[in-house]
Amino acid sequence: MNYRPEYRNEWSNRSNYSLLSLDPLSAESADELLSALLGDAREMAPLKALLVAKAEGNPFFIEEIVHELLDDGVLHRNGHLSLIRPVSQIVIPTTVQGVLAARIDRLARVDKELLQTLAVLGRKFSRSLVDKAAGKADEELEASLARLQAGEFIHESPALSEPEYTFKHALTQEVAYNSLLIQRRKTLHERAAEALLALHAQRPAECYGEVARHYRLSDNADNAIEFSMRAGGAAYARFAYEETADDWRAALELREKHGATPEQRAQILYPLCVVVSGTIDRNQGIEYGEEAVQIYEKLGQMERAAGIRAQLALQTSSGMGVPDLTRVREHLRRAEAVLSQGPDSVELMWLYFGIGHVALEMTQVAEGLAASRRAMEIAERLTDDVRWAGWAGAAGEYLWLLFASGHIAEAFAFADQAYQKISRLNNPNAEGVLHYAALMR
Repeated sequence: MNYRPEYRNEWSNRSNYSLLSLDPLSAESADELLSALLGDAREMAPLKALLVAKAEGNPFFIEEIVHELLDDGVLHRNGHLSLIRPVSQIVIPTTVQGVLAARIDRLARVDKELLQTLAVLGRKFSRSLVDKAAGKADEELEASLARLQAGEFIHESPALSEPEYTFKHALTQEVAYNSLLIQRRKTLHERAAEALLALHAQRPAECYGEVARHYRLSDNADNAIEFSMRAGGAAYARFAYEETADDWRAALELREKHGATPEQRAQILYPLCVVVSGTIDRNQGIEYGEEAVQIYEKLGQMERAAGIRAQLALQTSSGMGVPDLTRVREHLRRAEAVLSQGPDSVELMWLYFGIGHVALEMTQVAEGLAASRRAMEIAERLTDDVRWAGWAGAAGEYLWLLFASGHIAEAFAFADQAYQKISRLNNPNAEGVLHYAALMR
């Protein structure tokens, strides 16, 4: 990988690590590069000397300055390059960002608008995404993309199914993005989110992370919250717990910014409690859960509060050297007595998952199988994206319990059913169980 000098790595003591310093070009190398770009005509010598002095060995700066001089008409190409204006009249920006900004400003309006749209899409983007987000006729779009490639703002990359494009340099994308007015930028981010959802209509969870990012940078707060939660659910199913927590924390911040009710806050605090306490920071996760309990108790929603208390007991036990599983089991069963009186919910699904987990640890096979089945049944009736993470976990417990109890044929049959079910669902959020099912098969 490449990195700037200020970055500090931890790899230098490894035998398979080598450092290659990419120093600025020497004056001789910079002159050689300029000869390749401008030719060796005598009239170019003063310009080369000016560019070598200004660029200070930065090859990207040199290339962009030459493009800028061509765009500005200072250089003219007619079989070979010729200098139209005296060197004394040439004004060169002091930074590469300044050069790029000047080049972008000189683009035709249609090309500049397209480049700004591409900058919102990201450093790399597919042709189909450009088609959806740009909102231009095919011929106009094709011509504009060709001009941006000719100007070396973007490059077309080889791809199997369709063309993909990449900005020549991260600075090019950055300068184009920063040239947008704030409101226009927000509008384009919302359009990009809609384009991604349209392209991934069959498997929308694949793009939830990017969709959430675009909505968070738009004015559509409701969709930003919704898709941040969905992105967190999709990340949880991939076992990307840090990413899950980041997405759900972003949703919580947005809720607070736009005047969340206590119940709306608690609805995000609970899943945060589950993922953070179990995988990242037990103490912080428990704090999230305790706050959610307090909110639900004040609202009189005792069954939800009981379900979270049971989850907290389960998470607390997992931090002990020898957990008191009997005590945890009692907590979970007391919560079940309250929570099962209400409708199906994510809390109830996680509760039965917890009961199955404790039963697995205590080798209570019948109890574990029943609880795992119940968790899967509830998950299938819910609509929340997080449900498939719970379903996958419960299915994994169910498989291990079957094997541990000697029901080998039944375990193989269930593994096959689970594998086929997930294939039919076509839902990446459910694929967390595939490694169990594939292993068992």
